[in-house]
Amino acid sequence: MLDSSKEEGEIETFVDEDLFIVAGSYAENGKNVTRRLQEAISVYLEVLDQSFLEKLSFTWSIVRYNNSAMDLEFHFDNPEYVSQGLTLDFIVVELKDSEIFRDTAGNYVESGTKVKQQILPQSTKEVR
Repeated sequence: MLDSSKEEGEIETFVDEDLFIVAGSYAENGKNVTRRLQEAISVYLEVLDQSFLEKLSFTWSIVRYNNSAMDLEFHFDNPEYVSQGLTLDFIVVELKDSEIFRDTAGNYVESGTKVKQQILPQSTKEVR
């Protein structure tokens, strides 16, 4: 069960047992991206170490989308805090609309499919 917490001016975070989730916000980038495509994707960080949770806000945008690929761009407000705790953070992209996304064989991708990737530290600057 995810418990949400968000106050005015704060980033949206969720707690799922020992896992902390930081929701990203979609950012317009001037590309012609349909509202349906924007809403078909959910992007968030999975964080095990909550030391810098309040510093992990980010936005994401769709840079390119065609029949065979989709490129996303991420902008972290405080990149020096990404993966700076005891463990690396993960970026997760969840595909929420099975009618939009297809695999390489042309089959529809099941709703709820997640692509998860570890994020290396984004800065060599040490934070405390």
